[in-house]
Amino acid sequence: MNSSPPLKKNNRSANGNGNQSDAERRYTRSLIKGEVTRHTYYARVDLLEKLRGYAYWERYGISELINQILEEFFEDKEVKPKPPRKRSSYRR
Repeated sequence: MNSSPPLKKNNRSANGNGNQSDAERRYTRSLIKGEVTRHTYYARVDLLEKLRGYAYWERYGISELINQILEEFFEDKEVKPKPPRKRSSYRR
């Protein structure tokens, strides 16, 4: 008899990218509205603690909650697109 413990199921997708398909499912709601991207911003610690607490108790993902907050903020605002960036004539 083999007394070794059962092997854990490999949680990686066939392409070796971990739980990529799981992550894609989590962002389905965001993808319905458009593309998703990652950005880094500075935010006050007290506001982040409130955000995390609210997300936890209301069973939201942080990204989902931030998208909802931004959508509600911009609901009644008209925002013009940012002008294109002028390229520098300096070349390396």
